[in-house]
Amino acid sequence: MLLKITNLERVWTKDGHHLGEAHRLHHRTHDINPDWEYYKTYLQVVSFEEGESYYIPTEFIAGYAEGDKDIYLTVTMKELMDRTWFRTPDFVALSDGEIEVLPA
Repeated sequence: MLLKITNLERVWTKDGHHLGEAHRLHHRTHDINPDWEYYKTYLQVVSFEEGESYYIPTEFIAGYAEGDKDIYLTVTMKELMDRTWFRTPDFVALSDGEIEVLPA
């Protein structure tokens, strides 16, 4: 599923909030532990309107509608903010992972 995501596809929260556009994937290469909220892969979503980036663990992608350019999440905007997914994960900030640039 994720290999078909392209750059600038629209990302929507469970409650219908347009979060932004898909930008790239960040892969954690070690210390993966979902119980500690250290997820393997994060989708970076860029909001050009808000000037903000969000880092959504791919486990929270509910669905993907190929062709209509929409990605749907399993969390609401409040849940996303409560989980602080607007903060850059440490491994991304330290360049301690792999970046996958999404095709245009």
